[in-house]
Amino acid sequence: MSLSREEYEKIFDFISRIGGKGSSVTSIYEQLRGINSLGTHPTMPPVREQFGLTFFTRPRLNLTDGNLRAFRPFFSMIGGADGISLPRAIRAMLDPVGVWRDGKGSPLANHEQAFIPWLSNGLVSQSGWQEIAPGTFTSVEGNHHEAWSMIDDTIKNYRVWDLNTTLRNGTGNIIIMMLFVWVCYASLVYEGDMVPYMDSIIQNRIDYHSRIYRFSLDANKRRITSWWSTIAYPYVAPTATGANMSLDSPFNQEGQQISVNWKCHGLDTFDPIVFTEFNNIVASFNANMHPALRDKNMVQINEDLWHLFTYDTYFWIDPEEQTMQRWVSREVYEERLGDSRIAWSSRFAKGALTPMAYNGQNPSRIIVPGNTPTTGTVV
Repeated sequence: MSLSREEYEKIFDFISRIGGKGSSVTSIYEQLRGINSLGTHPTMPPVREQFGLTFFTRPRLNLTDGNLRAFRPFFSMIGGADGISLPRAIRAMLDPVGVWRDGKGSPLANHEQAFIPWLSNGLVSQSGWQEIAPGTFTSVEGNHHEAWSMIDDTIKNYRVWDLNTTLRNGTGNIIIMMLFVWVCYASLVYEGDMVPYMDSIIQNRIDYHSRIYRFSLDANKRRITSWWSTIAYPYVAPTATGANMSLDSPFNQEGQQISVNWKCHGLDTFDPIVFTEFNNIVASFNANMHPALRDKNMVQINEDLWHLFTYDTYFWIDPEEQTMQRWVSREVYEERLGDSRIAWSSRFAKGALTPMAYNGQNPSRIIVPGNTPTTGTVV
């Protein structure tokens, strides 16, 4: 006797129930809705998240020729008319105003990208993010040690705190050199040897600050599960590692990973306004990502094609779905998919790159409530 798929699933569901584990189809729903009266081992899968993505917005340093001449180590950023040099790329990355106004760009820096790819791609670890931990008050104990306690502090975090990051340094010491320019500029502005752009002076704006966005994603790298945001600046340029030496090794490997400390101001945790702020900064650098132009000039790519546009992606957050969308320019999309070899090979890469979780179950197919997958709802 052959059974249909629905009949098999009903049998397994019945076996799961008589074993005290509830329905195999709606186990997650049932454990959220009610208490396990038998005290058996829970069948709800544990949290499984991707570490996600970290974005560092570009600062707004004034790296015009006149400013650069105030400090000899910055002279190398003045030359390189063709832009194909690391000093010129650093200048273009840290001074987006100069790129737009004077055309001081570089093919090594994407001028439509709001964030610094070198930091996001090179990030190995980070620690120091602040917990939500308001202060408490506890009364004086009575004769029988009776006491009471309450929260008497704000959860709003406007403090100054340190964030520690470890970065993988790339060829040419590009991250170390960028941090050297970043930190030195801030100090030279303090001394008065260099000056910010005039609008920064008028608005009393500290132009070397960066906004750090931190997003944890689900196992499919699509849905945002947790998010944080802070304003920060680096205050240490790890330039000393290159001077270390040891005869035990022919190569200096200390500079392969560097520690960078950031001085942070305040913290937004799980605040949905972060999504709006993130989208605004994306659209301010790439006008085609503005909602009025995006569907015409850009293409949203799904998970099957992420691997084809790894470094061409612009991110956008859907605040209602809390999903991290990936977009590429329509020109790049049509050009790349027009290559028959790429289009053909992408079919075979799909299965290898689709993330799976929860003991082999695709987390995008969680059934709630219903007796079978055909009557349940896929979320």
